[in-house]
Amino acid sequence: MKRYSIRQYVLWITLFPLIVLAICMEFFFLRNHFAELDQSLIERGKLIASQFSSSSEYGVISNNQPFMQETAKVVLQQPDVRGLMILNAASNKLFEAGKFSGAAKNALADIPLASSNHPNQTVSKLAHQVNQTQAGQIREPDNSSATIHNSDESLLIYQHIVPEKVLLDETLMDEYETMLPARKAGTVIIEMSLARTEQLKSKMFWSTITATAIFLVLILYAVHRTTHQITYPVSLLSNAVQKIGQGNLETRVAESSRVAELDILAHGINQMTAKLQQESANLQYLVDERTAQAIEAQHVAEAAQRESERANTAKSRFLAAASHDLRQPIHAQGLFLDVLSRTELTAYQHELLSCARAASEASGEMLNTLLDFSRIEAGVVKPQIQSFLVQPLFNKIENEFASQADAKGLVYRSRETHLAVQSDPVLVELILRNLVSNAIRYTEHGGVLVACRRRGNQAVLEVWDTGIGIEPAHQQEVFHEFHQLGNPERDTRKGLGLGLAISDGLARTLNHGLSLVSTALRGSVFRLALPIAVAALPVKETVLARGGTGTLKARILVIDDDEAVRAAMLHLLRNWGCECEAVESIEEALAMARAHPPDVIVSDYRLREQRTGAEAIAAVRALLENTLPALLITGDTAPERLREAQASGIPLLHKPVSPSQLYRGLMEVLKEAAWQPA
Repeated sequence: MKRYSIRQYVLWITLFPLIVLAICMEFFFLRNHFAELDQSLIERGKLIASQFSSSSEYGVISNNQPFMQETAKVVLQQPDVRGLMILNAASNKLFEAGKFSGAAKNALADIPLASSNHPNQTVSKLAHQVNQTQAGQIREPDNSSATIHNSDESLLIYQHIVPEKVLLDETLMDEYETMLPARKAGTVIIEMSLARTEQLKSKMFWSTITATAIFLVLILYAVHRTTHQITYPVSLLSNAVQKIGQGNLETRVAESSRVAELDILAHGINQMTAKLQQESANLQYLVDERTAQAIEAQHVAEAAQRESERANTAKSRFLAAASHDLRQPIHAQGLFLDVLSRTELTAYQHELLSCARAASEASGEMLNTLLDFSRIEAGVVKPQIQSFLVQPLFNKIENEFASQADAKGLVYRSRETHLAVQSDPVLVELILRNLVSNAIRYTEHGGVLVACRRRGNQAVLEVWDTGIGIEPAHQQEVFHEFHQLGNPERDTRKGLGLGLAISDGLARTLNHGLSLVSTALRGSVFRLALPIAVAALPVKETVLARGGTGTLKARILVIDDDEAVRAAMLHLLRNWGCECEAVESIEEALAMARAHPPDVIVSDYRLREQRTGAEAIAAVRALLENTLPALLITGDTAPERLREAQASGIPLLHKPVSPSQLYRGLMEVLKEAAWQPA
């Protein structure tokens, strides 16, 4: 929409009515004056015709041409008279003078000459005025009436010549005036020119237009001057308000206009600007003060964050070092216990050995839980996606946890399913194991149900329990690490609070949805959504049964800087029929390899002097110019160490390593190297 200024509005509402009024007044004035000029010409023409008809009466009756000529000269001297003609009673032309126009001549073409052979021929209809009679009475013609014929150039005025009235008997005047009708003696025709009248009209028209234009120009100038006195202060006010809106609070408006209201407005704007300037200064002071406080708080927060990061880094390093140092003796302990189990023991000794193994396995399970969480944080978990059936996984989980449920008096059930899914079976098993373990741990009455339901193109693994449930406010917190409900005393029998965090991390790694629905004091259900596979093979069991080891008869070089671990490895490997040498450094490994080239290398990842097992294996391979099969064993849980070990490309086992895991690892690397036992 087009916008107009105040001046444009004022000019519009002022000039438009004036222009309309001027045009209307001009039209009315000119119309009346033009009509007056036309009427004046007609009246003057009628008057001249009347006087000429009276003065030419004698000449017509006596047919005195010189008399009529003298009379015509007087008439032709009148303004606007162009020509005249006298007709007798029979409408024959007696006399003509002046110069008739072409239009007048055409109108008078029917008039015969005086010597015409047709005395009864009449002039045109406009030249006759027929006297009507009623009941034999003769109506007296009106001598003052005239007939007017209007053409584009002139007026033709027809006037009858009627002699004066004559009294027949003066003695009868007292009783009744009886007059004999005077007969028409003839007709005079006068042509009045319109040229002078049209000139007067044109002059009047242009004079009026000029006067009106001058009047409008004067009005426009007056309006311009008036609006300038209003709009100029208003424009100053507008510019000032614009500058104030842009933040220039030092702007002031002059209070010197001739309009009192505008001065009041300017004074108000100046006062408002002054207050705004003062408030802005106060606000700026507060902003600067708060900014300084915020910067100081930010510096404090950054210092606290740096301190927290340093503390967190120190904690991570301490936990990684503590985990490594704890894994070393537990790893050696497990190996010694396995060697001890193969000796001759009494029944009591076997019972004690079983208790020691249970304690060792519990310690190893807690350390493996920490390891699983560290591996997820480090991002070294690489899913191996394949198709597999769900039911064998359910059977395996039930075999593992049914005894725990029975021990607490819980009912453990798993529904049969024929669905196959597309995922990593090992990682899915770990997720499901954590969910079932968590359900049994927090359920005291009722039971646990494991089921698989089809939802569109997904299979949803569900773990139901009738445990303590979770309040809505805590349902997201249970997926945080080290978060436990109902365990303020940190009872290690209830775990470390990492099971659900590990399950959530693995689900995100696999890009599977893990959700929770729970009601306090009634129970919970965890759901893991997996894509359905078209066909699958059963999941192969990945855990060797205890005592499922055989004879290797391979020459193995062990590199480890822990003496207890080296001793345990020597006892275990020699028990398997292997020739084994154990060293603690890379230099000793190279010397031993020169004397007795090994078939396979088993090395701890972290060695002394900040060296690694990957370096030791690479050095032995370079010495023997052979890509020997090798295994890395590590007790590190630090994310960067896990990533480094993963990047080496050498198969990696995590302490504490069970004898069955070590045996399976050796068999796999020897099989890949096409090794044949001696």
